[in-house]
Amino acid sequence: MNKASTFPGDVWKLAEERVIEAFSWVDRVEANDPEGTQMSFELTEEQAKIWGSAAYLQGHLFLSPYQATGRFPYSSVDYPALQKKWNPPLLIKVNGVFAGTSNHTGSYPRIEVHVKDGYVTEVKGGGTYGELWREFMKYPKINELNYPYQDRPGYWWFYEAGLGTNPKFFKRPDENMEGNNQSERNNSGVIHWGFGGSVVHDPDKPEESKAWIDFPKQHGLPKDHWWHVHNMLLTYRARVRGTKNTWLTIIDKGELTAYRSPELRALASRYGDPNDILNEDWVPHIPGINAPGKYEDYAKDPWKTFAEVMKKVNAGAYEYFYPKKK
Repeated sequence: MNKASTFPGDVWKLAEERVIEAFSWVDRVEANDPEGTQMSFELTEEQAKIWGSAAYLQGHLFLSPYQATGRFPYSSVDYPALQKKWNPPLLIKVNGVFAGTSNHTGSYPRIEVHVKDGYVTEVKGGGTYGELWREFMKYPKINELNYPYQDRPGYWWFYEAGLGTNPKFFKRPDENMEGNNQSERNNSGVIHWGFGGSVVHDPDKPEESKAWIDFPKQHGLPKDHWWHVHNMLLTYRARVRGTKNTWLTIIDKGELTAYRSPELRALASRYGDPNDILNEDWVPHIPGINAPGKYEDYAKDPWKTFAEVMKKVNAGAYEYFYPKKK
């Protein structure tokens, strides 16, 4: 049974507050994942302040300043109410490689997305998904025109670092058989990276941006950040501004560190054993990383591995159930 809907709301909210409270005070972010992601970006003091005030969306925190802007942000106090100030898009100079084998609809052979100064420059691998991506990178005018409210041309900007925050979500076999992998991205500590510019609201009112609807329609261009890569065992760190080497680890090998804090454990104890309340109900199965096998073999056809795991789970025969089935 999926326990995500019964996870205590006050515990969930406190964990999310612990994540975003540091953003206003950082000047550099670095992230890496054993599938090959290596990325970083730096922030001015003003950019960090804006990001920290705008990063909240329950269950989907904005760990990218660009996604937190171009909108009237949610209030973390009166959620889901919106704040009154519109923030223009922050096109941060992100650099690195984003690598993975899944997205919102399922699995694909390992892909690498190379980003320089915030813009996608190359896509390697990825099977059919990668072929489509490379084809769209050559789409007429897609790299030359300025989308509304952006101060630089092009569509292929690094946009999203969406963080799942509920430890009871899991990669659902039934959804994946239908081409839907949304629950994976909702699990706490899982990051889904999104590429392609996006603006949610126009500056004058908190409604879907008319400019962002009209411009793509007029020029025959894509409208939103439709291209994704999931990372499930990521480490994401932020450096505190004004220090030589003081880093805060937000995600540690796929674990949301906020859930380790004494405050969270004390609050969770209202509902039972905090170990049971806060434990992850699902851990990804990635051969060569946290499961037996070779990653190179897995990366060629991830669906084959997951289909085998699903079959065992549904039969109650998965060898890594915890606690072990009797």
